[in-house]
Amino acid sequence: MPKFVLPRGCDETELTNLLGTAWEIDRGNGRTQRLIVYDTFDWRLYRQSLGLWSVEQTFTLYDLAAARVLTTAVMPEAPVYVWDLPPGLLRARLDPIMGVRALLPQADVLVQTAVYQLLDSAAQPVAELVVEEIRPSAPDDTPLPPASLTVQPLAGQPQVAQEVSEQLAQAGLQASETDTYTAALTAVGQAPGAYSTRLDINLTPDMRADAATKAILRYLFQVMRTNEAYIRQDLDPEFLHDYRVAVRRTRSALSQIKAVFPPDTISRFKQDFKVIGQLSNHLRDLDVYLLSEEDYRNQLPDFLRDALDPMFDHLRQKRAYALREVSEGLKSADYRQMVADWEAFLAGPVGAEKGETAVPRKAATPIISLARRRIYKRYQQVIAAGQVILAENQQGQMHTLRIEGKKLRYLMEFFASLFPPKEMGLLIRQLKQLQSHLGDLNDLNVQQAYLLHIADDLPLRHKKNRRALVAIGWLVANLEQKKTQAKAESAAAFTQFAAAENGRLFAQLFTEGGEGEGVTR
Repeated sequence: MPKFVLPRGCDETELTNLLGTAWEIDRGNGRTQRLIVYDTFDWRLYRQSLGLWSVEQTFTLYDLAAARVLTTAVMPEAPVYVWDLPPGLLRARLDPIMGVRALLPQADVLVQTAVYQLLDSAAQPVAELVVEEIRPSAPDDTPLPPASLTVQPLAGQPQVAQEVSEQLAQAGLQASETDTYTAALTAVGQAPGAYSTRLDINLTPDMRADAATKAILRYLFQVMRTNEAYIRQDLDPEFLHDYRVAVRRTRSALSQIKAVFPPDTISRFKQDFKVIGQLSNHLRDLDVYLLSEEDYRNQLPDFLRDALDPMFDHLRQKRAYALREVSEGLKSADYRQMVADWEAFLAGPVGAEKGETAVPRKAATPIISLARRRIYKRYQQVIAAGQVILAENQQGQMHTLRIEGKKLRYLMEFFASLFPPKEMGLLIRQLKQLQSHLGDLNDLNVQQAYLLHIADDLPLRHKKNRRALVAIGWLVANLEQKKTQAKAESAAAFTQFAAAENGRLFAQLFTEGGEGEGVTR
């Protein structure tokens, strides 16, 4: 249906003038409805070209690309997690996308609709004109999107809609492709897809190494601070996860991008971020185990599944305490001082830091040169470590290989904008696959150790706790079987990553004079 942008403040008289003398209009029904757009904090629905909104108690899932409604569901209360949705198509579509993330109101607006009857010379209705205005439910200073006018033909008279559209175009109205979803977000100043943990840093090959490194660190700091504000609200565990990844990447950058900042400065901030990372270790571990509850129960026979209740009750009590510890830590004077000092460092000029007389030896090095050397050296270390581990069957060292692989991936992600995206994407995907298998193996080891630790914690005087020990023993045995498969999958993934073809591509991109030098996105 043809849709146009109306001039701001367009009233009924002006609309009549825009239509010319061939038609009259008669104002019919009008209504105002509250519309709320939902998505996860990291816009998982939008990234899958889906829009979810509610009007009163009706929730609509919309295909943004195809511009069509996929399904609706009536719910008396807004869902928070995917398991709050009733069984049906809506839940089936969102379950694999949302994961454990919470649905958040991304836009809360009022949609004011006025419907006009378009009348011909005989005063007979021949089409409908629908004027839609959107404004925030709570007024603010955000500029409002213009109203829209949609021409809706009546049955049997499609030519009238075409004639009206031509007249409106001749009168100077611009066609509109903005849908209600987009207009609602615009009305509240919301940019869909604005948040992402994916490193999107545009470096140029000739940037000073210290300036480029600060750009990377500033991006990570922004991710860290954005998520920090939500951790205490305990909306979902991914806020803490994203925060911790940003901290971990920061520590990796400080350790791996060498000689671009003064040693004392690096040493001080590496220690600060170690403390910051340790603050939430216990809480994140507990989140991981609690998120595994359904999987753990599914590993057990029916008669033992309820036996895990004491274990998960115990974990939830420990998590409540751990969350308080983290919340208090994030509000502490020590934490605020570390963050303030780090922010000041990132905002400061490059070159010699305050109190320093000499510029670090690689500070002014073009970042492309430093990036090539660091990535290729780390790649060689990963390959050498993996070959020794597999050749000598040192399965216990798989965790070390995982850490080395993570360091390499972080470097490649930091500097991805300096190299051809197709080749970088291929290598990073293969490295992620290797890390995934190694991570599964490490998780199985950690889970076994933690389950045994929980078994030691549970007081045996309670009969139900003794049954929990039986269930825990069953799980530990299952995990041991899974480790055998995970070891084989890790070895196969490493063999694929270490293939000669990848070696040639790494050499091409990251050795001196390679073809990948200085290629930007």
